[in-house]
Amino acid sequence: MKKHLLSVLWLIILGNANAVLGFTLIKDGKPVPLVVSPNDPPVVQTAVEHLASDLHAICGVKPDVVITNTLPNHGPIVVIGCISNNPLLKAVEKTTPHIFERINGQWETFLIKQINLRVIGQTSVSALIIAGSDGRGTAYGVFELSRRIGVSPWYWWADVPIPKNTNVVVDITELVEGPPAIKYRGIFINDEDWGLHPWAAKHMDPKHGCIGPNTYARVFELLLRLRANLIWPAMHSCTKAFFSIPENAEVAKKYGIVIGSSHCEPMLRNNVYEWSVNFENEYGVKPGPWDYRSNETQILTYWADRVRATTNMEVIYTIGMRGIHDSGMPGPPSLTGKVALLEKIITDQRHLLESFYHRPASQIPQMFCPYKEVLDIYRAGLKLPQDVIICWSDDNHGYLRPMAKPEELNRPGGHGVYYHFSYWGAPADYLWLSTISPSLIAFELHRAISARATNLWMFNVGDIKPAEWETTFAMALAWNPQQWHPTNAHSFISQFATEIFGPVLASRITPLRSTYYQLASRGKPEHIDRIHFTETELRERLAKCEWLIQNTTNLAKEVPSHLRDCYFQLVEYPIAGAALLNLVHLHAKLSKLEAQKGNPACAAHAAAATNAYHKIRELTHVYNKIVAGGKWDDFMDPAPRNLPVFKLPVLHWTPQPTNPIPEPQKHTVKLPLLHCKIVPGTNAWCAYIPDLGPDGALAYMPLKYPNPSSTNDVDYHVAPHAVWTLNVTNPTIAVEVRTLPTQPLYPGVQIRYAIQIDTNQPLVRNVAVRENAPSWRTNVIYGFHTDVTSHTLTPNKGHSLTIYFLDPALALQEIILHLQ
Repeated sequence: MKKHLLSVLWLIILGNANAVLGFTLIKDGKPVPLVVSPNDPPVVQTAVEHLASDLHAICGVKPDVVITNTLPNHGPIVVIGCISNNPLLKAVEKTTPHIFERINGQWETFLIKQINLRVIGQTSVSALIIAGSDGRGTAYGVFELSRRIGVSPWYWWADVPIPKNTNVVVDITELVEGPPAIKYRGIFINDEDWGLHPWAAKHMDPKHGCIGPNTYARVFELLLRLRANLIWPAMHSCTKAFFSIPENAEVAKKYGIVIGSSHCEPMLRNNVYEWSVNFENEYGVKPGPWDYRSNETQILTYWADRVRATTNMEVIYTIGMRGIHDSGMPGPPSLTGKVALLEKIITDQRHLLESFYHRPASQIPQMFCPYKEVLDIYRAGLKLPQDVIICWSDDNHGYLRPMAKPEELNRPGGHGVYYHFSYWGAPADYLWLSTISPSLIAFELHRAISARATNLWMFNVGDIKPAEWETTFAMALAWNPQQWHPTNAHSFISQFATEIFGPVLASRITPLRSTYYQLASRGKPEHIDRIHFTETELRERLAKCEWLIQNTTNLAKEVPSHLRDCYFQLVEYPIAGAALLNLVHLHAKLSKLEAQKGNPACAAHAAAATNAYHKIRELTHVYNKIVAGGKWDDFMDPAPRNLPVFKLPVLHWTPQPTNPIPEPQKHTVKLPLLHCKIVPGTNAWCAYIPDLGPDGALAYMPLKYPNPSSTNDVDYHVAPHAVWTLNVTNPTIAVEVRTLPTQPLYPGVQIRYAIQIDTNQPLVRNVAVRENAPSWRTNVIYGFHTDVTSHTLTPNKGHSLTIYFLDPALALQEIILHLQ
């Protein structure tokens, strides 16, 4: 229970920095009291309540939460608070000078420190201090303590069990963490129509019939436990707008979460619902056209009312304008006309902000996202106020689009990134599973850091589930990028698995998850119907998928019962599901090939495809109806948007010899990526990055901000390079180089390699591809860019092949020799 101590007695505290190792948080089934000041922000009280619940879950007894401005004279105790206006911490600081020096004035930073307090005339009191530089910093400290006593951030969202114990000792003498490298770190709930929305409407917020305050409370708790601070709420037409339910905003205040809105929701307005559906209910008139040229007054009023309602909240306003949903802004046909209109819109929006906040717009957080067609408008000369955060986007498939030019790097508003783990759109959706690897995330976002995009990172996580791994990694990377370099990002898989399942199971899970990412790097499960494989590739991929299913299923039988639900959600369903959808299409393709050959084996492949198709639905039934007692009923849809890839393809059950013209015989040799001599350059080197492709990748390091480049400014003597020995006797060969399909970091930059056979003159190649070019559409489906060069070999001698790495962002995945 909570105890409000009304005593006005001021205790004189003596601090002792020489604390004993380990703080006893729970002894003989009884947790120590949690002491908090009423002066602190609501998020602190919220975090303390969750800590109390965590302790109760561990030992079965809820601790006393003592709300007071006077330190108790008995212990042990946990003292929690914000250093800015907290009498409890000020009393500690008076007798322990400089204790908060490292966190004072920082953003979202916390200290956890064990000290001994001694009241004059009393024995010493053992205390664990959790102090934050601000409200969220304090909450992060509280949830760090929870994590260290075994409460996973995903205890609720993935049913990770909380360990039971009657005695808990925390081995923290002093810990300081923060400030985070990225100021604003958040998630965008998107494309929620098939998962989060129907589940929340039925089980969490039936009163509202959509994602509402009960759901958001769970979401915001997760964000705090992951050290995130920002959300773009769900905004599809199936969901009522976030601000249309007043309790949503109250929950955000309680959890200290910053509210923003997506690239097509200016001024915190959800147009899909608030303009297209609810406008007449709100204003008593029809909205008119979503066109600023002809309906400026109506649109400004609509925006102004949202600004008026949110001046007392922590928000970031998206400025600019697009279509009602994910489309271009209605306006002039020319880029020049669009630039002029958008500049006027942004000027008017900032005047609105100033009129309600009564201070300069430069002091009000704003974001501009040059997403899709907006990037062309921006590059055409849009004058954007310098204080606005520019939130650059990836290409929707995990590869950054061009970002800030050199002259833009030092803008006061800074830069950010909008990055996708889930997407609905061209050239193909991926809404079912989450398959962007930590290695790719780290590679691209370290590039973003080189472009000083450190003010805001936003991740499109779809329905949150099943993106648990990727979301956790993204927030860890945003907090401390130095912990997760591209070269070690793959080890996150083992770390995350160990935290949840322990080291023994983690050692078995890690190769499964790694193979899952590797297979997806050559075709996400949602894209597998679009990819052409040779027969050899079909059978090799089939074998890997069958290995995944067998090992994932076999391991499930060894998982202890208390871990079974979270194993199914985090391991079995996504890995087996992805492999099974591969099997559906791989077996279907093989059934056609064998039927054309007149081989009765076609029937076995047709049956295997059918079985895999039904197995996906059986697994999904378990997810929705059985796991956690049916808690996730209606959450998992195995066929979002009912796309063709999720349907059973045409199968060939009987031999139908067609005497097809055989494909020309191809003689290819794939060079083992690491069977080479790697030579560092003067100021750069090649690094191997596991999981950045089916066999990893050799990448140019460091991922520094590049200089403008051309094919004429190459100095091979200083470039890092790798040399392979060629055991070929052919007079001519074609060399296919497959690279990660990255885009230039800003206009004017290339992504180049040079290829050299023996001592011949190196041939410089630029593999940068512009988004929406035909090759880009192929690249993001297949997971690589291909570049082919032809070479004549000198007879009767050994040969070598050298690849020079000339630019940051070059990541070499495969070299294939086509022997002619």
